[in-house]
Amino acid sequence: MHIQDQRQMSNTLEKLVTLQGVSWAQFKAIEANLADVRSVNLTYLQTTLEIMSPISDQHEQVKSTLGALLEAYMRLNNLRHYRRGGFTLEVEGQVSGTPDESYSIG
Repeated sequence: MHIQDQRQMSNTLEKLVTLQGVSWAQFKAIEANLADVRSVNLTYLQTTLEIMSPISDQHEQVKSTLGALLEAYMRLNNLRHYRRGGFTLEVEGQVSGTPDESYSIG
């Protein structure tokens, strides 16, 4: 496992850590150990694990603004849609992530 990047993203000490060379089994073990920690967001893609913690107010503001802009665009262009919220999307052994928001379109 190799730590590639760590940076502070806001005044609330939000941090993003990227680990490379993480096996699926290691990812699932980390995920299980952090299952009760809601302030940590894990994303895994083919041996790369991103850990973001804590989720800052700035992150939430950007998420809300982007969601509002996307919904305004869809309404303006008469695209049928509904918000589905965040839920874990996973392909075993390959990828796992939970979007902040998701939409069904059409």
